[in-house]
Amino acid sequence: MENSPYAIPVTIHFPEGGIYVHDHDAFENGTFELRIEGDDGIFYLQPRIVQNEANVLIRVARPSKLDYENLTQIDFDIVAIETKTAEQHSSRSRVSVHLVDTNDNFPQFTLAHYNASVREDATEGTTVAWIEATDVDTGDGGVVYYYLLGAGRSHFEIDELTGELRVAAGAKLDRETVSTYYLTVEARDARGHGNRNSTQLEVALTDVSDNPPVFESTLYEGFLIENDEAPPTFRRTFVVKATSKDQPPISDISYYIITGDDNDSIAIDQTSGRITAVKSIDYEAMEENSTDHDLMRHFTLTVLAVGNGSPALNATATVIIFVEDANDNRPIFDQDVYWGSVQEDAPEGTQVVNVTASDGDGSVYNSRLQYRILHGAGDKFIITEDGWVVVGPLANLDPDQSVPRTASYNSDFSSSIVTLFCMDLSSRSAL
Repeated sequence: MENSPYAIPVTIHFPEGGIYVHDHDAFENGTFELRIEGDDGIFYLQPRIVQNEANVLIRVARPSKLDYENLTQIDFDIVAIETKTAEQHSSRSRVSVHLVDTNDNFPQFTLAHYNASVREDATEGTTVAWIEATDVDTGDGGVVYYYLLGAGRSHFEIDELTGELRVAAGAKLDRETVSTYYLTVEARDARGHGNRNSTQLEVALTDVSDNPPVFESTLYEGFLIENDEAPPTFRRTFVVKATSKDQPPISDISYYIITGDDNDSIAIDQTSGRITAVKSIDYEAMEENSTDHDLMRHFTLTVLAVGNGSPALNATATVIIFVEDANDNRPIFDQDVYWGSVQEDAPEGTQVVNVTASDGDGSVYNSRLQYRILHGAGDKFIITEDGWVVVGPLANLDPDQSVPRTASYNSDFSSSIVTLFCMDLSSRSAL
């Protein structure tokens, strides 16, 4: 048997039950020596000197030479030669020793470390890797079984005979939860009951498109001031942003405006999500909503974020664009010229003529009007907030007492002229 210790006798399979040697000469003529030739010193004989007859044992001298994987059979001669005679008669016998293999070798993996990858959406039974170990022993000692160790073994299984690593039944792989599994594979010979060896197995999960984009907010609000001549700018950089738990490039996001921009006045950068105005926006042309307040009107966009995987998962967010009214319209009088008359003795506050104007700005704040007389009233008339020209306090409208004599007044209201006539009480006619 291989690896037998020193002095262990070799089992002899002769019909007689062992090795028997004899010389029937009497006395010294029957004395002889036994020696081994051709065994490379692996064995020795006992006894070595024999008189007449003896049963001989072959014992192990060099156990390290008894390695079945290098030497399965040892052939040598046993020589008996007389030592006390001049003739030195001799005899020899051929012996063949067959080594019996023992389970003295450990399984050896073909790789020191195994790396494998599998899609995170792999189904039950998907092959992940093939693990291989060999054992040079014969018989059951060379039959290797495989076992899986480690925390991740609930997600994987290994065929104990072939070493095929598969996704286990009921496994729920998710790269975003666990990206890599570190496993230990153990190889055991003797059909799983003998020598053991182990290796490390690293299984990386490859990403798939299974996480839709998620906006940082479901509602975004941007503010800009109308400009009917050039694209307006937002008060601050206006960006929408969505992210995905998937890895690049699957997690790369593209942005699109899908509803709400009927005039194509707003654009979004597909890569960064920055929103800008690309056309002029006129507050007064916008539809007024019931939720709007003075100075502000709005329109609502729907922004789509699309991932780069297959399938291309997506998400939407609401973007409200508030447009502030700019004071970009001048007041316009309803008439270019107004005419009025008044009695010369009309008291203070008498209404003479009502001037009216309108402002094209859409908000109440920017369309409110204030009337002022620039010049020509001669301190005789004043104008009220609602546009009535009235006789001023302490005004003397008597033309005869005016220097120079004045019976009419032309007042300038920026873009409209008001002519006022004072009626003489004596003549009842216009002077």
